Amino acid sequence: MAEAGGPAKTDAALEESIRREIVAALFRNLPHSLVVGVVFTGIFAWMFYGRVDTRELAAWGIGMGVATVHGALCWRAFRRADSQPDWDSRLHLRAYGRQTWLVGFFLGLSGWLFYAPEFGELRWVAVLMLLSFAAGLVALLALHLPLYYAWLALMSVPLALRFAVSGAPGGWAGGALFAFFIVGIVPYAQRQGRIVQETTRIRHTKAELVTQLQRTTQQLAEAHEAKSRFFAAASHDLRQPVQAIRYYAELLQPQGADIHTVDRIRQCVASLDGLLEGVLTLSRLDAGKVHKRVFAVDLVALAERLRQLYEGEAASRGLRLRVRAPTRAWAMSDSVHLERVLGNLLANALRYTPTGGVLLAVRRRGAHWGLQVCDTGIGIAPEFQADVFDEFVQLGPPQHDVNQGVGLGLATVRRLCALLEHPLTLRSRVGHGTVFTLQVPACEPPLESDPDERAERAPSALLRGRVLVVEDNLDVRESLARMLERWGLHCETCADASEALLRWRAAPPDGRFEVVLSDWRLPGVLNGVQLIEALRQEPGAPACCFVLVTGETEDSIDSVPVDVQLLRKPVRPIRLRALLSTVLRPERSL
Repeated sequence: MAEAGGPAKTDAALEESIRREIVAALFRNLPHSLVVGVVFTGIFAWMFYGRVDTRELAAWGIGMGVATVHGALCWRAFRRADSQPDWDSRLHLRAYGRQTWLVGFFLGLSGWLFYAPEFGELRWVAVLMLLSFAAGLVALLALHLPLYYAWLALMSVPLALRFAVSGAPGGWAGGALFAFFIVGIVPYAQRQGRIVQETTRIRHTKAELVTQLQRTTQQLAEAHEAKSRFFAAASHDLRQPVQAIRYYAELLQPQGADIHTVDRIRQCVASLDGLLEGVLTLSRLDAGKVHKRVFAVDLVALAERLRQLYEGEAASRGLRLRVRAPTRAWAMSDSVHLERVLGNLLANALRYTPTGGVLLAVRRRGAHWGLQVCDTGIGIAPEFQADVFDEFVQLGPPQHDVNQGVGLGLATVRRLCALLEHPLTLRSRVGHGTVFTLQVPACEPPLESDPDERAERAPSALLRGRVLVVEDNLDVRESLARMLERWGLHCETCADASEALLRWRAAPPDGRFEVVLSDWRLPGVLNGVQLIEALRQEPGAPACCFVLVTGETEDSIDSVPVDVQLLRKPVRPIRLRALLSTVLRPERSL
């Protein structure tokens, strides 16, 4: 069997594998055949001792002995060669052929010696034993029919001649029966040989197909692992410039004609952010590095947030976005992933609905809630409904429109639904619209909901407090500091862990930092997690909120303490502000 990653077997290599198996099977049965030959020789010598010329009997017995010794030597040579990976199958097949010819010759000679009128009924015993040999060897020598034909000829021709010239009563009748038996057994041997050959060939072909499948699977696994390693390594560096652009775009305060330009800049940043996040999210999902945090989720509040988020886009397209939900609906899910799924479905529905509207509905379905996204769009033909969940698949007009996305939304939806174990169904009619239905398990309102969901509902207000930003990228550090200062915070920045420790220790008791915002990947000895652990040992640490910002995958970072907030780059400003609002004192509403 070829090694995984090696070249596929050629026809010659496949034939060699089949020939090796045949040779191995022949030699595997050779010891049994040798024992039978010794027993046969002893029986004939005992039966015809004193009836056949002693010298002829001795010569025949010596010949059979020589054939037996030759067979034993061939078997021993094969056993030695079989332990080597590159043994010559043709060489050992020729050796087995010589053994077959020797045995066939001396068996045929026994038919000539022991079929004589003066031997009476004993001569028919000899014939029956030879016929038994002919029938018994079909199963073995059918593995290589030329050997069987040669053996059959060497064994039968002398006996047939003996029938013809003996002149014994019934000799011609016996000869005719013998010839009938030989003629009848040849087609049987041919059929048996074809079955054995085809079975062996099919087995080796299947084994080669399995090898190719294993090789292809390994290559796919290696490619997948290489892709995962690339995105894990590049995730941080890819997110850094997008993070800086997003912070700077947030700082822009346009007036007059510049408002439209700044809005377009922010839209482009959001598109770039969405594309990058989509690719990286798919990579993390495929690598199994995205995990779920299941809490009770307020579906009514979630539907309202989604309406506020997408009603502007719906209005810009001339569409109506409606939400239909009961007054109370709670489900067990991951609020972040669930919002991502519904958001992708809504964005997809808006893109492919030229007229009419989109409905987000929350409906009770027994022990579950059915979350439905219905549109009056172009619809999806049945033959394409499975394809829409693949990466980079876009249906509709053949021309590419950047506003229609790049075909990652539904691919992300499918993977997230599998992660959440929420069944997703699709119903659609071309020209009438599409309905996506997501089932989530219902639950009772909890005493405590998802902390991420509470943070997103925090009020927008000017903040007051001292924040220490630890970030090695200059653009991200400066843009983040300016944005935090605009929110009303006093912000100090540093580029590594050692400088952060110095800033912390230099702060007066009445001016200690209330929030430390640290990147995970930092230059020097300490990373972000280790810096936070070091700061926890300093005075004033218990009153501080530590936030770790990272662009890495979950499995790439050290164990994060449960009381440390974790934000993934690119961080949405509204998400960061909501988090800070929960730990810092707002001064007044904006």
